[in-house]
This record gives sequence, structure tokens and C-alpha cells, in this order.
Amino acid sequence: MGILNPRMTRRTFAGLSAAVVARAVAGGQPAAPAVPSPAPGAAGTATSGEPAAWTSAASVPVNTQVSVDAFAAHIEPSLAVNHRDPRNLLAACRVFQDSLIGLATYVSFDAGLTWHGNGLLPGVVPDFDGNASVAFDENGRGYVCAIQAATAQPRHGDAYVWRTDDGGRSFSSPVTAITAGAGVADHPSLVISQHPVASTPRLYIAARMFNTGNDGIVLARSLDGGRTFGQPLLLAAPTATQVATLPVAAIGPDGTLCVIYVLVDTSNGAAALKAAASTDGGESFAEPASLASAISLSPDLGDVTIESGAWVAASPYEPRFYAVMTAFDDNTATSSLLLAASTDGARTWNPPITLATSNQTVYLQPQAAVDARGRVAVSVYALSIAAAKIDVMLYLSESGGTVFGPPQRVTTQSFDPRQAINTGSTRWLGNYQALAASRDVFHPMWTDTRTGDAELFTATIPTGRAKARYVS
Repeated sequence: MGILNPRMTRRTFAGLSAAVVARAVAGGQPAAPAVPSPAPGAAGTATSGEPAAWTSAASVPVNTQVSVDAFAAHIEPSLAVNHRDPRNLLAACRVFQDSLIGLATYVSFDAGLTWHGNGLLPGVVPDFDGNASVAFDENGRGYVCAIQAATAQPRHGDAYVWRTDDGGRSFSSPVTAITAGAGVADHPSLVISQHPVASTPRLYIAARMFNTGNDGIVLARSLDGGRTFGQPLLLAAPTATQVATLPVAAIGPDGTLCVIYVLVDTSNGAAALKAAASTDGGESFAEPASLASAISLSPDLGDVTIESGAWVAASPYEPRFYAVMTAFDDNTATSSLLLAASTDGARTWNPPITLATSNQTVYLQPQAAVDARGRVAVSVYALSIAAAKIDVMLYLSESGGTVFGPPQRVTTQSFDPRQAINTGSTRWLGNYQALAASRDVFHPMWTDTRTGDAELFTATIPTGRAKARYVS
């Protein structure tokens, strides 16, 4: 039936009126996605009352199609800006060749105005590869970390790292970062530290290991610029009732390393966001802090798969970290976008604030980034229940995460997730999108189906455009 099947369980868009569901399934006139307006004077929260109007079309940034090639689909992009040259952007993603999935890169040298596709990374043999993570070091070298996975049972895949010394025009042969044996080093998240400044760049990769005999969230380190990696350190092990998954790493200007991950209750799917911090270069980690919790991260969307997780970003000059996640309340069919902040180097965290909440819009796959002036941006998929279409929204704080402006629409055209790649069992739009910051610009990148296929799109958003609307 499609994304809004009226026969779905209460967990899937519970509480919708029959008229709204019927209109969406019948393919009626698309309605503007509903985004709730922040409550004036509220402490960083928004209400689920009457939705506010979307940003006017005149203020929506130009959208640029990144992927123009022969691959059948592109999902799960990662994006980084070269510290030495902010005009140099490097992206990597999963690409589909028939039923096989490989890894490809895309590069821009004019701040995202035009893009060049490089094809598959060296040594990649498409099978079930993916989960790319991209970063630059302070010397302008770029790195791509991803898994090369095989569908042969049991499914297995190691985490590899490729390096580029020319901004993304060419790449080295891969280096094995995490060996998973008969299991998978899933969802590897790469960050790079140059602290102290004179030292060789240190690479850190957080990943979820499963079916390896040493499952859980692990951290692998390279102290020689990615040439070799040591044995991974176990940060969080699964228990009889909980599974740790979806790790994401960020690193502060003093070298403080923060790894967030989600603990999922295996009995009911409830999710708890955790953060573990290290101040000694990953030698040891403090006891994980609890940041937020949710009945679930996202609803079941029927024959469309858009998994949702969490993200973390660090300020480039202050000991501030920002973690974002989505939450879905099965009892009220309410979707929320949450942000938790730490102002002391991930030692303690403020209670999460609600950037958006609605029973008309489902928020998915949030991203966070901080620019060189400390401005914080959060991007998110906003799925309109009435229209069954998605837009990308961006929330901007000019004050280091204490004041956020109203949401800005990023996409010039809403798109239908039911046109995502058909894997035979589901329409798959991936598990995350991308957001990167340069000196005074934010670059969201996302998978978009407006062309009829799953392609990568991006936009350039100068800071200073949004006006403060409420105080957290």
C-alpha cells in the first residue's frame, strides 16, 4: 500500500484520522509538511499545536545534485570540509550496482557549487559495503573509513581506511583498521585529532562489533596518521537485555574524545542515548553519561526503511559537545527532535531540549555541526504524514546552542521516500545523512528521490540568516 498503510499497527502513525491516512495513501494533493512553531518564551521546547508555515520559497537555498553517474542509487552520505581549503569538500556514500552495494566518493573544489564523481574506491568489490565516514586532518589530507562486507552467511566485514593527499582526486589502497573475523565492524565513525598541534594526526574509529566473539561498541586508534591501527578497546558490551549500537564519535580542540551510542532494550525497543568521554587520547574512558531516552527512535514505516539514530558534534575552539537524536512516542504518535549539550568537555551534560515535536511530522536521521565561530546547526529529515513526502530542515543557533532560530527549509522540492531503491524486501533510504561546517557556511547533504532515483543533493547555507526565536 505504501508508506502510510491504514492497516499498520498502532506503532505506525498511531492516532491519525482515517481521512488523513486515506488521502495520503490515495496519492492526493501533497500538503506542505507540518512543522510546529516554538512556544514563545518556552525553555527550549516546541509544542505540537497548530503548525507554523514553512519558510518562504525565496529563502530556501539552491539545491545542487552531487551524484550524476551510472549507479542505481546513493544512500548514507558522509561529508567533510578541508581545513586548509574550505572550498574543498569530500563526500562518500553507498552506491548500488544492481543488487550489489559498493563505496564511491565525490569531490568539490568550489565550495559545493559543482561536483566530480570518482567512482568506486580503490580495491572495493561491491557486495554489501557501506557506512562511510569522512574526515580531513589539519594538514589537508582526507580519509574515508567504511566497511567492506560480504552477504555470504554469516555476514562479515572489516573496517578499512583510504587516504587522499590531493583533496579527493585520488585515493590510496585501503588499510585495515578493524578486523571483524566472521562478524562485522558495523557503523564505523572516524574522527581525527592533531592535538598537540605538532604531533602526527591520530585517527579514532568507533564501531559496533557483532558476531565477532567480542561484541559491543569498540574504539580503534592509529597513532601514525592511519598507517596502522591497534587492537580495539571495548567501550560498551551487550547484556542479556540491552544491545549497544549506532556509535558516533567527535573530538574537541583539546583532544577530548566523545563517543555516543544507543542502548536498545531488547524486550521493548526503548532507546537510551549514552556518551563516553576520554581525555587521554582513547587510553581510558569515563563512566558513560545518560543523555536522553525514548520509547523508540522512529516508527515503523511499512515497506519503506528509514532508520533513525543519533549524532554528535564538537565545537572547534571550545570544550562544547552537542548530541542530537529523534524520539517517537508510540502512545501518542508524537515525533520529537532532541538536543543535549555539554559545556565542559563531555564531562557533564545538560538535560535535553526539544527543538521540534509534532504528531503531523516524523523527524528522522538528525545531524549536528559546529562552525569556526561556535554556531550550531542541526539538520533533519521531516516526513509529512499528510503528504507522505520528506523535506530537509535546518535549525541554527547563533549563540553556541543556547538560542535557536525557527526551522529553515533546505529542500527546494519535497520528495517521496517510496521512490527509494527497491531491495526486494523494502524501499531503503539509508540510516543517516550528512552535515558539515566550514568557517561561515553549513553544508547539508542528503539522499533525495526527486529525480525518480535515490541521488545525493547538497546546499550551501551561510550562517547569520536565522533570527533567535526562543531560549533554551
